[in-house]
Amino acid sequence: MDYILRVDINIFAFMLISILYISIKRNAEKHLFHTKIFLAMLYVNASLLFLNTLLWFIDGKAGVLELSLNNYLNFIYHLIIPLSATLWLYYVDYHIFADENRLKRRSLYYSIPILLNAIFVLYSLKSGLIYYINAHNEYVRGYGFSLNYVLLYGVVMYTWVLSYRNRKLVDSRSLLGLQFFIVPILIGAIVQLFFFGLSLIWTSMSISMLIVFISIEMRQIYRDYLTGARSRRQLDEYISYRIKLSHKSKGFAIAMIDMDDFKNINDTWGHHAGDEALVTFVKLIKASVRRNDFVARYAGDEFVIVFDLEDKKSLDDVIEKISRNVQSFNDTHTHSYQIKFSIGAELVKKNEPCDSDGIFKRIDRKMYEEKRQKKKN
Repeated sequence: MDYILRVDINIFAFMLISILYISIKRNAEKHLFHTKIFLAMLYVNASLLFLNTLLWFIDGKAGVLELSLNNYLNFIYHLIIPLSATLWLYYVDYHIFADENRLKRRSLYYSIPILLNAIFVLYSLKSGLIYYINAHNEYVRGYGFSLNYVLLYGVVMYTWVLSYRNRKLVDSRSLLGLQFFIVPILIGAIVQLFFFGLSLIWTSMSISMLIVFISIEMRQIYRDYLTGARSRRQLDEYISYRIKLSHKSKGFAIAMIDMDDFKNINDTWGHHAGDEALVTFVKLIKASVRRNDFVARYAGDEFVIVFDLEDKKSLDDVIEKISRNVQSFNDTHTHSYQIKFSIGAELVKKNEPCDSDGIFKRIDRKMYEEKRQKKKN
């Protein structure tokens, strides 16, 4: 019964990891560096779960083969324990600073727990420091069995402190995922510490990765990485939903908004200033619209706003508010550039025949008509 419970717990965790892996492979931008790190965390955690389950079945079984496997697999298992925490440290560092070169410079420093653990595990082969396998092929904790877990939790705690000290560099929703990662792991560790034979660490790690996936990775799928606006993928899904809703019960308003002279900002002040201008522009838009309005990056310096309103006056009022907020920003003269924009908007009324392609063509045409009028003037 004890074996069944242990296997059931690990199977649950393994299924959870498999779901996360499939979701990332199907939906995420797999070439992104942070996603590669997250996938590596999944690989390591899955390996530890597999080894942990296999060791339960081998432990205490008589036979030369079983004894050899128990020794070999325990060696591999204990050797890679800190790797999962170190990958988490890499993930958080990159999420905060978004600098691969920084990680390369700090890689040796971040690898110290792995190197120390390797020394402890190798020393255990002769001394039984961390563990040893007795004559009955049974796993026995050594006098220093907690050392590799001290390294594991030490890295996790260091990572928590790193995210807390740099919390101003991370948006609030992502920060919650980074900070809460440690909670299931600590709970699992405390329970496992007092109940020998019960293994919850890697199950807890799987739950922590689920939290990170929901709070960070899923948002990366549906958010523009630079500006924080919704992605084109989610925009397409949302427009389809609003069109279906307009055929039944409720219309909506939509606008395409484009930054004027954006190329000039890039050419004059550099791409960093251009990125900063895009981020600022999205913040100004979000500050002008309501919480339930939908702001997405369409392409380049073009954005689409879907308003949850049905009358022209309300639409004109919110466009005017965007203009006022942008003008207030320009009046501060705190930046070397000024933000200008053109916009094309229209109402989609209830029961009005429409499709997404037609809507985008119309608002795009209106936006470029406004841009042409400005050039004439």
